[in-house]
Amino acid sequence: MVQRVRRIQNEREGGFTLIELLIVIVVLGILAGIVVLGLGTFRDDANTAACKADAKQVQIASDAFIARPANPAGTPAANVAALVTDNLLKTAPTTTGWTYAAATGEVDDTAC
Repeated sequence: MVQRVRRIQNEREGGFTLIELLIVIVVLGILAGIVVLGLGTFRDDANTAACKADAKQVQIASDAFIARPANPAGTPAANVAALVTDNLLKTAPTTTGWTYAAATGEVDDTAC
């Protein structure tokens, strides 16, 4: 009997069973799902960081505009376009979520 079992095991070709293959496919599917869900979170975090960076850039340009000696009475720029015109900003930021108060020169980024 023992010899017969050994002979059958030796004759059997090596390979994976159907159950083993299904388990591997399920595990890979679970890992792929985790990765896809994680990428959505990273995208949102990146958009928030870009929004806050743009708001900070406008705030610094506004502060530089107010501090310039040529600025009459230290008044803030009328809008972001004036900061670009005076070469304090290279281009107007394109992200949304922040607001620029021209009267005070303050930037509010709480909506980012």
